[in-house]
Amino acid sequence: MPGRGSWGAGAFGSATVGAVLFACRVAAAQDEASEAARSGQPSPRAAWTAHGYVEAYYEWNFHRPANHVNHHRAYDSQHNAFTVQNAVLGTEIRSGRAGVRMTVQSGAMPQVDGTSLGPAPPLHSESHDRQHLKEANVGYEVPLADALALEAGLFVWPMGLESSAVHENWCWSRSNLYLAMPSRFAGARATYPASGQFNASFGVFNGWTGLTENNEEKTFSGGFRYEVPASIRTGLRYIGGVERDPDAPEGRPWRHVVGAYVQSLGTERITLGLEGNGGWEATALGTTWWVAAALQVRVRVAEPLSFAARLDGIRQLAGERGGEAAMPILFVGPGVGSGTMTIEIRPQDGVSMMVEMRRDQGGSPQFFRGEILGTGSETSPYEPNSMWQQTVLIGATAWL
Repeated sequence: MPGRGSWGAGAFGSATVGAVLFACRVAAAQDEASEAARSGQPSPRAAWTAHGYVEAYYEWNFHRPANHVNHHRAYDSQHNAFTVQNAVLGTEIRSGRAGVRMTVQSGAMPQVDGTSLGPAPPLHSESHDRQHLKEANVGYEVPLADALALEAGLFVWPMGLESSAVHENWCWSRSNLYLAMPSRFAGARATYPASGQFNASFGVFNGWTGLTENNEEKTFSGGFRYEVPASIRTGLRYIGGVERDPDAPEGRPWRHVVGAYVQSLGTERITLGLEGNGGWEATALGTTWWVAAALQVRVRVAEPLSFAARLDGIRQLAGERGGEAAMPILFVGPGVGSGTMTIEIRPQDGVSMMVEMRRDQGGSPQFFRGEILGTGSETSPYEPNSMWQQTVLIGATAWL
C-alpha cells in the first residue's frame, strides 16, 4: 500500500509467521492438555489457540466514480476492483487465570478504516504500520465469586450488533451506525463476571483515535450485555469524554454517546434486530448532536441459504452561533440513510458467499459520480457531487 514503511511490512510478516507457528502448536498443546486431564495432572503447557479469516469482494458502483471510491462504506469502499478486504491472523495464549491476545491484519481495511466516516476518523492520525495491529492486550481473571476480568492494551470493542468481521454479521457492508461509532480502543477495562449470559464492563481509553491520543483528556465507557443463546441478545453502553483537538474553536466540550441494541429470535427461521445510538456536545458554538437507528431482519430460507435486509439512517445537527458553525461529529451534511439486501450461502462451516445490493441516500451531496473535483489528499479532498449511490457486491470469506 502506498506510504507503508518497511517496518510495517516486516512487522506484519513476522507476526504472520508467528501466528502460523502458534496455530501449528495448538493441536499438540490440546493433546497434552487432554492427556493431563485424563491422568489428573495439571497441563504442562499453556493453552494456545489461533484464529483468522480472509475476506475478498468485487463491487460495482452504478455511478462509476472516477476515483473508484464508494463513499461512507466501512470497508467495501472500492469500485470495480477485485479487493482483499481483510486478512487477519491472531493468537491467544492462556495460562491459569492470565491471558494474552494479539491479532494483526492486512489488505484494504486498515487504511479504509481510517477514512470511512467523519471529519476526524479514529485511524486518521495513525501511521500505516500501527494500523496493521488490530488487537494486542493482556488480561487476568481475579478469583472472585464469578471472576473479574482485568485487561489492558488495544481492544476491538464494537458498540452494537455489528462486528468488524463479515462472517459475524448478517450483511457484508456495515450500517451507518457502525461507521458512526468508535470500535478500536487503547486503554484498560474491567468486566464482571468474566463470562456468562450477563456481564457489565467499564473502561478508560485514549479516545476515538485508536492507539494514539489527540488531547490530554481520556475517554470513559461503561455498559452491560445480556444474552440467551439462540434466543436474545441485548446491550446498553455509554461513552463519554473530550474528543476535540486542543485548539478546536468548539472548545473542550464533553461528548456524551449512548447506544443500545436488541436481537431476538422471532421464529425458528426469522431473527430480528433493532439498534439505536446518539450523541451530543455542548460546544462553544452551540449544541451539536446526532441520532441514528437501524432495523434488520434475517430469514433462513433453507440450509445453507439465508436472506437479510437492513434499513438504517442518521440525522445530525451542528451547533451555530454568531455565523460560525461547529464541525459536525460524524460527517458534513444533515444526514444519510441506507437500504441493504443480502443473500448468503454457507456451504459448510467456516465458508460464506454473499451477493448484496445497497442504496445510500444523503440529505446533501455525500457520494461520488463520474468525474470528481479534488485529488484525494488532505489539502485537496475529493468533493462529493451526488446525493445517492447504488452498488452491487459479490464477496466470499473463510475463517477458522
